[in-house]
Amino acid sequence: MDSFSMISLALVGLTCIGIFVAPPWIYLFITRIRQRRPLLRQWETQISRTDFLDVFFVLIIYLTAQAMAIFAVVDLGVFNTKSGFNPVLITPLNSAAGLTVMGGGLVAFTLIFLRRRDFRTMHFRFDKLPQQTLIGLATTACVLPSILLINGVVSIFLTKYSHPVIDAFLSEMSLSALLTTTFTVVVAAPLVEEFVFRGIIQTWLQRIFDGNWPVDSLLFCNNTTTPLRTATPGLASRYGAIVITSVLFAGLHIGQGAAYIPLFFLALALGYVTKKTGSIWAAIIIHVCLNSLSTITLAWTYLQTTF
Repeated sequence: MDSFSMISLALVGLTCIGIFVAPPWIYLFITRIRQRRPLLRQWETQISRTDFLDVFFVLIIYLTAQAMAIFAVVDLGVFNTKSGFNPVLITPLNSAAGLTVMGGGLVAFTLIFLRRRDFRTMHFRFDKLPQQTLIGLATTACVLPSILLINGVVSIFLTKYSHPVIDAFLSEMSLSALLTTTFTVVVAAPLVEEFVFRGIIQTWLQRIFDGNWPVDSLLFCNNTTTPLRTATPGLASRYGAIVITSVLFAGLHIGQGAAYIPLFFLALALGYVTKKTGSIWAAIIIHVCLNSLSTITLAWTYLQTTF
C-alpha cells in the first residue's frame, strides 16, 4: 500500500472516528465516567443456579447442531465443484445451517427450562421490556461504530472478514438464498448464541467468580440451594465471567478471517449489559443490529445485481 493510500485511509478513519465513534463516548465520559457513575445501574436480578451440568448439556446440544449442519453440507455436496460452491445447493446449505442452529437452541432451552422452571435463571426476563429494548438500541449506537472501525482496521492490515454462509450467498445471489441467509444470520445466530454464551455460560461463570456458592453446587445445584454469603467484591467478580465468556465467544468465530478480534470487544459489551440487566434481551438486540448490517449489504448487492 503506497503512502497516498495510507494517508487517505487515515483521513477516512479519523473522519469516521470524529463523526460516529467519538460523540457517544464523549457523552458517556461527561455524564457517567467523569462523575464516577456506572454506565448502567445494576438491576435487581433473580438468583441463578446454573451449574456445570446445565453448561455441559447445552454445549453438547449446541455443538451437535453445528456438526449436523456441517454433515448436511457435506452430504449435499455443496463444495464438490471446481469453483468452490455449487450454486444450486446454496439455499439448502443456508437452510440447513439456520434450522439446525435454531433447532439445537430450542432443544437446549427446553431442557434447561424443564430443569429450572424459571426463565429468569437463564437471563430471560419479560418485565421492563421497553427499558431493555432502549438499552439495547442505545448500546448499539455507542458500540457498533467502534466495532465496525476495529473490523475495518483488521480487514485492511490483517485479513478480510469471511463467513461461510455469506460466502455461499455471494456465489448464488438469489432471493431464496437471501432469505435463508437472513434467517440464519439475523435470527438464528443471535438468539441461540446469546442464550448459550450469555444466558448459560456467563451465568455459570459468574457464580464461580462471585465466590459465595458451595463448591459442590457449581457442579450440581438443585433449585433450592442458596448462596452462603454476598458476592465477593472486586474486579474478578465484576468482570471475570464477562471476559472469559468473550474469549470463548470470539474463539467460536476463528476461521472467519480476523473477525474474532472485533467480536471479542463486541462480546464484552454484550456481557456487560447482560450482567447489569439480568437479561439477554438487550444483548440479542445488539447482536441482531450488527448482523443486520451484513444482511443489508447483501440485500443491496442482490438488488444491484438483479435490477
